[in-house]
Amino acid sequence: MHYHQGLFDIMFYIVPVIIGIVFVFVIAFIISPKLRGRMMAREIKAMKHMMDAGKEDLKDIASTGGEVMADSAQRILKENMDTLEDIGARAGKIQAETVRRVLDENADAIGGTFEKTVDMAAPSVKKMVSAVAEGIKEGMEEAQVFCKSCGAKIDADSEFCKHCGAKQ
Repeated sequence: MHYHQGLFDIMFYIVPVIIGIVFVFVIAFIISPKLRGRMMAREIKAMKHMMDAGKEDLKDIASTGGEVMADSAQRILKENMDTLEDIGARAGKIQAETVRRVLDENADAIGGTFEKTVDMAAPSVKKMVSAVAEGIKEGMEEAQVFCKSCGAKIDADSEFCKHCGAKQ
């Protein structure tokens, strides 16, 4: 019990001293513009530091986002290359079937030159199919480049992004 009494006596003197110091500081802060200016300057400095750190974080996030977007776009194109080539082949087949159907429907009008007409049309259909497939292939092979900073699509030979101005 004697121990608790000593702790109480110490607290009896310390608590009022702490309250007094806080009271004096609050009054000085209210009255002294110089002290308020110093406190605000510290807060402004801390806020500026946080904003600078935030800008760097946002740049990192944007850069990472742009890289992820570019990688995803390239991966999706690579994964779907076979499908796009299939679509090109199907389009060519449809065109060839259409030409054959038109020729079949008009066989009587064409008469004995039907086989010649089919033979003449086959290379044209092959050319069309090849052109469609080549177009798809060229489109897939074009360099899909995205800004490392903002993720916008840019020309492969660009040194700077047209949208955000970041160096590539």
